[in-house]
Amino acid sequence: MLYNFMWEEFRFKGFIVKIFSKIKGLFFCLSFVLLSNIGLAKNTAVVVRTGIQPMNISRFVLEMTEDTSYKILYLDNPKRIVVDIPDVDVSKVKKESLKSGFISDVRIGKLDTKTSRVVLDLSTPAVVKKDFILKPLGNNKNYRLVLDIESVSLTEFSKFIGKKVEDVIEIAKNIIDVWLKTEFLDGKYNLRNEMLDNI
Repeated sequence: MLYNFMWEEFRFKGFIVKIFSKIKGLFFCLSFVLLSNIGLAKNTAVVVRTGIQPMNISRFVLEMTEDTSYKILYLDNPKRIVVDIPDVDVSKVKKESLKSGFISDVRIGKLDTKTSRVVLDLSTPAVVKKDFILKPLGNNKNYRLVLDIESVSLTEFSKFIGKKVEDVIEIAKNIIDVWLKTEFLDGKYNLRNEMLDNI
C-alpha cells in the first residue's frame, strides 16, 4: 500500500511539472508574438517631399506608416522651420524633390533616442499657414503630415523665432490670467475659457 501511494504521488508530481512546463512554454510563445507585433507596429517614415501649391504656398509632406503627434518651432540664422516627431524611424525614409518654393532644403534625422527632427531650410522668411495629418486614402496606405508654408515679412517671422506653438498659447493664457485677476472677481473666470477658445 505504501509503495502504491508513493508511486501515485510521484506520478501526480510529474503530471504537475509537465503542466507547468507547458504553461511556461505557452507564455514564452505569447511573449515572442507580442514583442514581434510591437516591433512591426513601430511608426516608420516612408517618403518626404515638397511641392508648390496655388496662392504661392510651399507644401511639405512626410508620409508615415502610423498617425503621430508633432511640434513645430522656428529658428533664425539661418531661417528654419523645425518639426519634432516622437517615436518614428527615419533611417530609411525616401527623399523626393527637397527644394520647392520657399524651402531650399530638407534635413531629417534623430534628435534623441525618442524624437526625430525634420529641418526645413528657408530661402526667405516664411511660416506654417496650415498643418494637418491626412489619413490613408485609396491606394495610399500611409498617414501624411502636411505643412503649408507662406512667405511673411522679416518682422513677422521674428515673432515666431524660438517659440513653439504651445509656448505662444501659454503666453496668451498668462496675459489673460493677469488681466482677469486685476479687473474681475473670481466668479468671472469662465470668461477666460471663452476667450481662449478664440486664440
